[in-house]
Amino acid sequence: MSKHKISSQQLFDLLADSQNALDLSDSDWVDVIRIFRSESVLARFACQLEESGVITQLPSYATKHLANAKLVAQRQVSSVRFECAEILHIAKNTCEKLYLLKGAAYCLASLPVSKGRTFSDIDLLVTKDVLAQTETSLKLHGWLSEPLSKYDEAYYREWAHEVPPMKHSGRGTVIDLHHNLYLPVSGRAPKVELFLEGAIETDGFHILRPAAMTLHAIIHLMLNDDLKHAFRDLNDLHLMMTEFSKQAFWEDLLDLAHKSGFENELFLACRYCRHFFKTSISTEYLTKLANMQNMNQSEIKLLDRFYALALSPKHYLVKRASANFAELVIITRAHLKKMPIKILLYHTAYKVYRSAVESLLGKAFFEKSNS
Repeated sequence: MSKHKISSQQLFDLLADSQNALDLSDSDWVDVIRIFRSESVLARFACQLEESGVITQLPSYATKHLANAKLVAQRQVSSVRFECAEILHIAKNTCEKLYLLKGAAYCLASLPVSKGRTFSDIDLLVTKDVLAQTETSLKLHGWLSEPLSKYDEAYYREWAHEVPPMKHSGRGTVIDLHHNLYLPVSGRAPKVELFLEGAIETDGFHILRPAAMTLHAIIHLMLNDDLKHAFRDLNDLHLMMTEFSKQAFWEDLLDLAHKSGFENELFLACRYCRHFFKTSISTEYLTKLANMQNMNQSEIKLLDRFYALALSPKHYLVKRASANFAELVIITRAHLKKMPIKILLYHTAYKVYRSAVESLLGKAFFEKSNS
């Protein structure tokens, strides 16, 4: 491996099997550490190397950086637990149940996927009937949304599945407060009760059951218009499918995907987990997944080509020249899934217009118009 440039597949293989780290040369380690740090998986890799016992056989340069990455991740876990305690104290009287999603949920539930997992915000979900009360309570205690244009405010309030991001005025932590798992304007927002059923109480919060947690992560990855953390998020799915891999989990996952209308997303996520991380999924469930989805073979093959690039690390040391186009295709597809075409065209036209005016006249032009 030392005589060749690191490839994307070699990076997938390193996360899939820590033993592959023993094949890295000193110069390989320089590249791997830089890439994994930029992809927010360096601390996770450190934890995997430690658990497998491989870390004791690595050069000192590597162990130093891996140890530092773990320290940063541990501090973040402490910060998230503190923030969660604050949120619970503030919001517990406004709603009966507070649901944590994604990274914060993995952390609070101490799941294997949380080991070395880093994240930039706390995703919180409440039912829509208490959304306004919860938002008001958080605002009164320092979590505030940055000023938005009237259009962007309306976008969140009328079309999105969450309120504008809320940042604490003193500590800088960010909360994404949701009332659903996907945008209502898309026409595909699921009945959230399907996902909340069987949620597990943990430290005063509720954590989605394994199948619901996994499918939400799949929706977030496969329908997201932000691919910055796609490599890490696909690895999340591999770890969850590996950890939860029992008959009851797979039956619940397939049933939930069918009831909520996300069969295609589940099929693609499992396909790419198997391709990149060699995730173990039984032939029985692979057959069921193939029968559930409604894409034709030409569409699947085309998506395979684009996702192979879009899900790979973005660092310049490994990113291929064609990746930018592939990412554009996947992002465009995500936008087409998010909104009906008429609304998307209007939304895009407005954003282009506003960006052009601001570049010429400055943001003050719109602030003056709104005053």
